[in-house]
Amino acid sequence: MDPAKQNILNRHRELLIHDLHGDVFDTLRAKGVLTNEEHNNLLSLNLQEDKNKLLLNLLVHKHDGLEQLMDTIKEWYSWIESSLKESLNEIQPVNSPAKASSAEVLAENLIPAIPRRNVSRIALLSQLRSELRQLQKGHYVVLHGMSGCGKSTLAAEALMDDILLEQFKNKIIWLSCGTEAKTGDENEILGLMIDFNERICDEDLVSDVKSVNLNTLKIKLNKKFHKGSFNEALLVLDGVSSEKIIEALNIGCKTLVTTNDENVMSNQGSRYKSIKVNEGFTEEESMTQLALCVGLSVKELPLQARQIHIHGKGLPLIMSLIGAHLEDHQEEVINNPDAWTPYLEALINKDYGNLKRESYGGANFMPKTIELCINNLDPDKQNKYQDLALFVEDVNIKTEVLEILWGLPSFEVRQIMNEFLTKSLVVRKYNAAK
Repeated sequence: MDPAKQNILNRHRELLIHDLHGDVFDTLRAKGVLTNEEHNNLLSLNLQEDKNKLLLNLLVHKHDGLEQLMDTIKEWYSWIESSLKESLNEIQPVNSPAKASSAEVLAENLIPAIPRRNVSRIALLSQLRSELRQLQKGHYVVLHGMSGCGKSTLAAEALMDDILLEQFKNKIIWLSCGTEAKTGDENEILGLMIDFNERICDEDLVSDVKSVNLNTLKIKLNKKFHKGSFNEALLVLDGVSSEKIIEALNIGCKTLVTTNDENVMSNQGSRYKSIKVNEGFTEEESMTQLALCVGLSVKELPLQARQIHIHGKGLPLIMSLIGAHLEDHQEEVINNPDAWTPYLEALINKDYGNLKRESYGGANFMPKTIELCINNLDPDKQNKYQDLALFVEDVNIKTEVLEILWGLPSFEVRQIMNEFLTKSLVVRKYNAAK
């Protein structure tokens, strides 16, 4: 940090030490500003003032420590942020162009907003940001996991970071492959690439669609990402369901992929780093989500809240959907614990129609998404997957049972189940040692 900015922190030192609380530490760690070791050192101190003093000592050794602190505190500590901003404006040249905020950059690049009551998954967020900082051109970071486990939200939240935005020169192209190219059909991919080309090259190709093809667009995009302002840009392929999409958009740039099926990367060898997204929130994360939605502390939540987590398996999509419903009836659910019961019963009975909310894709979002994953299997494996419906939900099905059911040797059963696993259609569990 340059001396002028250090001086700003010193001038506001008393205010910062007196007013900041521990929530700032967690956010700075999630953004990658603080290392895990630095975060743990802060938490090891007893007095809040001592923690804040150490935080300020750490920030002066960060290149953009002042800016990161201001971005972190602007919502909940607006009086401090305003004071720091005023001092920062005094030392910046009058005619220097204003730096775009992370929110402006994300909006400009069509990156979806994260849910208003989002619960940060700190460990995954830190891991993803770390991998993105090390990402090289021609390589991939891949988030994979079951539908509804929060991959897209995690990707969008990870990019809300000034350090990463600066690394990618504020150039991030987010393509919604899950809606624009669901099946991997060539015409769908061509439409996706035409839209991609128009966004970064400012060309209208729709009127001359017969003269373009996947190969010519791939060459054009490859050239665009190897010169000028897009040289360090990040491409985000959200909701990839086919390796054909990966191949068509293999243009030698830095790429972040979200997918249900890790097999879409099968032709990329060692050029990708895979991050498994847990199927659901931890109980603590689910309780935090529900508490934020209804304006209570976790301790004040009724007993039904924990049951909602259990029966919803902590799936972020389901927890967000129910949280939104509860927020719509906040006063009632705060004063009457029984008002939570219909939402719990809907989960127990799998009556998703009663949970329908258009802003979350409607009641059929999850079944349709899972159906698409199953349809990508060959017919024989589709039949074998449907055989699993014979078993009680959440039972741990042993390999020996499937050998009998399918009449196959152990190694073939394991191959099939591994394919289901990589497509996020099943969860692996190990038998406890006896």
